[in-house]
Amino acid sequence: MSEKKLRGIPRRLRAVKKWPERLLSCIPGNVWNANEPYWNWKIPVHHSLVLGRYATPATRRACAQGLIDASAHLLARKPAEIRSARVTCAICLPDMFASEVCVYLDEDYFSAQVHEGANVFGERKFIRDRKLSSEWALHVPTGISELGIIVKNLDEDGRSFEYECWYFGEIVR
Repeated sequence: MSEKKLRGIPRRLRAVKKWPERLLSCIPGNVWNANEPYWNWKIPVHHSLVLGRYATPATRRACAQGLIDASAHLLARKPAEIRSARVTCAICLPDMFASEVCVYLDEDYFSAQVHEGANVFGERKFIRDRKLSSEWALHVPTGISELGIIVKNLDEDGRSFEYECWYFGEIVR
């Protein structure tokens, strides 16, 4: 990754604030009844805005809020007859650049992501004593649930790594 200081941060943060509405116009019409287990849209920022020495708590917070707002906007526009799909965002820490808004169309696939235990996605354990929304002063709209999970997994070289994944959206029904 480049160590050059990121320029235009205020402009980039304004774009993050507008992203939830823009995302709606980019979503294909068949997203709600596709034959895929899920759809996802990555956070649309330069990696230096959320990673590395130039990423500040304020920029990371603004990007997290943009993800939550995007999932809330998408959830509000979910067709009423589509009850099985779940809309969430996943805020990954410390690698926040991996964060995304998701539409889960397969309940088993969703459950594998958000339940404790070991599976193909690694060993997952709930974070019960903290809330990212409180720590970062995030606004969580009504109807949006929060769930934190610590994920332990192995990389392609067999080395263990760990990260937090915070889900906001239709977690609890």
